[in-house]
Amino acid sequence: MVFVRPLELILSEMTREVQASLPNANVLPGSAIREALINPSAAQISLLSEAIESVRIAQTINEASGNDLDRLASNFGLVRDSGRPSIGQVTLVLTDAINSLDITIPDGTVVATDERTGLLEFSIIGTHVLRPIDRDFFAAEAQRLQSSLQAAGITNAEFVFTVPITAVRVGSDGNVGVFVIVRGNIAGVQSIVNLQSAVGGSDGEADDAFRRRISLALSGTSTGTEEGLIAIALANPTVTDAIVVRPGDPLMTRDGSVFDEEGNLVMAGTGRAVDLYVRGAQFITNTETFTFVENSPGKKIAPENNLVLGYDEVSTDNIFAKQPDTDILDLVGSTTGNNFRQAIEVRDDEGNVILEGNYVLLQDAFAEDLQIVQNNETGETEVATFLSPTSNRYSVLETLQSSGRGNSALGQDAVFFIDNVATVIDEVVTRGSEYNGSDALVFSNVAQVQQATEDIVLTRESIVIDEQGIEEDAFTIFTKHRPIVSVSSVRHSRLGFEYDFEILDNATGKLRLIGRFVPQEGDVIQVSYSWRQEHLQDIEFFLQGDTVKWSREPFDRPVTEGPTLLEPTVLTSPLSLQVQPLIPTYLGLEMNQLKQLKCISKLT
Repeated sequence: MVFVRPLELILSEMTREVQASLPNANVLPGSAIREALINPSAAQISLLSEAIESVRIAQTINEASGNDLDRLASNFGLVRDSGRPSIGQVTLVLTDAINSLDITIPDGTVVATDERTGLLEFSIIGTHVLRPIDRDFFAAEAQRLQSSLQAAGITNAEFVFTVPITAVRVGSDGNVGVFVIVRGNIAGVQSIVNLQSAVGGSDGEADDAFRRRISLALSGTSTGTEEGLIAIALANPTVTDAIVVRPGDPLMTRDGSVFDEEGNLVMAGTGRAVDLYVRGAQFITNTETFTFVENSPGKKIAPENNLVLGYDEVSTDNIFAKQPDTDILDLVGSTTGNNFRQAIEVRDDEGNVILEGNYVLLQDAFAEDLQIVQNNETGETEVATFLSPTSNRYSVLETLQSSGRGNSALGQDAVFFIDNVATVIDEVVTRGSEYNGSDALVFSNVAQVQQATEDIVLTRESIVIDEQGIEEDAFTIFTKHRPIVSVSSVRHSRLGFEYDFEILDNATGKLRLIGRFVPQEGDVIQVSYSWRQEHLQDIEFFLQGDTVKWSREPFDRPVTEGPTLLEPTVLTSPLSLQVQPLIPTYLGLEMNQLKQLKCISKLT
């Protein structure tokens, strides 16, 4: 082995050598011999020794690092895994400009996360040109994703489009959860959000892992050896670690071996079995169907009701579950659709962080992060991820426990049910009668109708340009009814000229006209549009069981709000109802009763 001698040692040895040859020579610091001969020579010898040691380290697998280790590995045809960027999708909430203008999203457009994860940038894959002719599709997508968007805090999405993204940098940092990619500056897009987690990102191979792979390559790849089995496993780019379990190992029970709690062999097995365990980073989407069973009647939140995922195909021949799980992409009921929403964290004014929603993915490895608490002010049972030490608002009822097998194929990742009340958004009901009628809702056990709105279509409503409008902005007009949902045409009555237009504010019905003719005082602008009228609960309708009961007579509204809502021309429009069921199907019901109640009964 090469021994690196420090400069002081070299100086000392050279001084002794000179004194042995020239006993009367002056070799003290500052002397001619010391400064002209010994010091320069010792310095060069020290540098040479350090260089030799550097070469030795660079050629030693167990000590080389960084670029030196890369160069050493290249001698054996091995290349360090540089890591991979995460991939995912973001949903773009479009502005009303899609009604009249193309919206172009260039390839490589950058979006980013919010302050909760630091600034992590992602780029949109591909160029996407969104055209007004496809706005019905964008509106249908907004309807389909409505519950997920509301869980993300987006309640005003009328048109949406989803695009693929990839992280700008490689690494596991890009594996972010839902609702965190919210930053972006894209023309025609009012907001963005990722409704699914970004996954697949992996860090570059660390020196230790790379050294191990090089050593395995040098030790041979015969499948009959432990090193060979591990080398074959690690050759798969999705495998990050591997171990071999031999006979006599406490983990080996497949051959009939029996061990006590301390790992001591109680009874030897056949010894004719070897197991290879691998840890990988391959993401697989799994669909699982289940029927909810309530194991703790009367308790709103109970871990006993959790659905442990991925064990639907476990058997004596296959002991491994589809674990661990990184995200619940969707939870859909056989009779209720996707009206239950995944919980999100909400921080109150005292710094407590509470989960709001219907369910959450309970990851076994991090189970202790969740606590079942009681709100001392309301008496309600809730789930907390953090309790402020200065707050007395909550009392801890139970802290969840990990099984100790998290992040493995034997883990207990589960769906943790938090709230059994779901909100149905925009159920469409067509009135069957003009007055004094009733229309059944899709779901049963309805607790309340939170809102009933009706989209009313008006054709060529006349708006007269007055003096005040001319003074402020001749190209800006306001519809007579609001809020507006969409505008189909804007026409100058006298000239017959069709204006292009931009909706500036749906709430106030504010429009900007685009065209070469400047409206003059007294001109009539004809606007065809739809607007949303909210019906008055307990006046125009009320809830009767699981049906909506309509009033006996029309309700006269102020003239400024437009026509009476119950005129025959209005009754042909569908009504949009928000319905909240009282209990889900899964509470203490037999299978033949599931269809009678509004709830989540199966995950498909």
